[in-house]
Amino acid sequence: MSTRNTRPWRRGTSRLAKDERGSATIETLLITPLLLLLILAIVQGATYFNARTTAHSVADTAYQEQRLYGAEHNDGLTAANDLLDDVTAIENGAATVTQSPTTVTVTVTGEVPTIVPGIDWTITSVVTGPRERWAD
Repeated sequence: MSTRNTRPWRRGTSRLAKDERGSATIETLLITPLLLLLILAIVQGATYFNARTTAHSVADTAYQEQRLYGAEHNDGLTAANDLLDDVTAIENGAATVTQSPTTVTVTVTGEVPTIVPGIDWTITSVVTGPRERWAD
């Protein structure tokens, strides 16, 4: 039997295949930014849903104030602006209250706080319902 290598193209490949020094570092460098981006996207999504829920709560509170029998013209708007000043889940929040003899509509708009750069979301929540009336 000959000791001559019958496959010269495979010479030295076993040595290269066994030498994997530094591969964990390269894998970590590739995966870490993607993992951090995924975590930030999840937190940004949670911030969006928190802001949306807060906007709806502010609109509902303003509606409940404005719909009452004998409520002044700006009671709902005052309640909404007081709440928007106190919350941190909505940036640049604004409220509008429109009413007719039978209905009240409250609209709250604002911006979601940005965690991931480049994502600018605006939220709007509208609550509409009947006004309390004195019926004879």
